Amino acid sequence: MRKQPQQPCSRAPVKALSSGLPLQVHDSLDSTSLEALRYLDGGGRDPVWIFARLQTAGYGRRGRSWQQQTGNLAATLVMPLSGNLASQPAAAGFALSLALAAALEQSGVKPRDIQLKWPNDVLIDGGKVSGILLERHMVGGETFLAVGVGVNLAYKPDLPDYPTASVNEATGSAPDPEAFLDSLDEAFQHWLALLERQGFAPLRDAWLERAGGVGRQITVRLPNETLHGVFEGLDETGALILRQGEVISRINTGDVFF
Repeated sequence: MRKQPQQPCSRAPVKALSSGLPLQVHDSLDSTSLEALRYLDGGGRDPVWIFARLQTAGYGRRGRSWQQQTGNLAATLVMPLSGNLASQPAAAGFALSLALAAALEQSGVKPRDIQLKWPNDVLIDGGKVSGILLERHMVGGETFLAVGVGVNLAYKPDLPDYPTASVNEATGSAPDPEAFLDSLDEAFQHWLALLERQGFAPLRDAWLERAGGVGRQITVRLPNETLHGVFEGLDETGALILRQGEVISRINTGDVFF
C-alpha cells in the first residue's frame, strides 16, 4: 500500500542541474518521496529531481523513519520506467549507490573508507551515511520510478541499532547539499546510460568491487527468519547469493549485518 500525500503539490523554484534535468527546490517538505507522488498525481510526467532543504517526515525502506536536518541531503528523482530499467528496476539502486560513492569521493571522503552495503546503503568507515528508496507508481497506464536518497552531509543521527556517519565527520567539512546533488546526478546518469548500453553486468562488477562483506560470514534478517552464511556475491538480477554449507540461496530483499 502506498503512502498517501497529506498536502497538495506545492509550487517551488525550478533550477537545472548540469545534466539538464530540472530540480525543484523546496525549503521544507514532509517527504520528497511523497512530493514525487503529488507531482505524478498532479499530472507531472517529465523526469525531475525534487529537493528539500528540510524534510519533516522522511521514510526509507519498509516505512522506517529517516531523520533529515537542514544541511543534509533529501531528494527524489521521478522518471518514467523504461528501457533496461523496466525489466530490472532494482538496478537503479545499484547505479545510485555507485554514484553516491563517486560523489562522496569528490567531497573528500577517502575511497578506502567507502563501502556499499546490500541492497541500498552506503557506509563511511562502517557507519551508514546514505540510504536509497525505490518506489514504483502506476499513473494513467504508465509506470514511473521514484528514486529517493538521503545523505548525512552535515549531521548524523544517533541510532540505537546501527552506527551512522556523516561527510562532515569524515572530512571536516560538509558540502552544499545542492552542489552534492549535482555531482551525484552526473554520476548517476553515467551509470544509467551504461546500464542501458550494456545491461546490469558492469554495474554488478563495479558494485562488488566496493561492497562490504563479500566472502565473509554475514547475517541476513528477513521478515520471518534470520539467515547466517557466506556472502558469495550477486546474481544477474542483483539478488544476494548466500552460501550456507552446501546450500545456496538467492535473496531479493532483507537487511544485512556484517
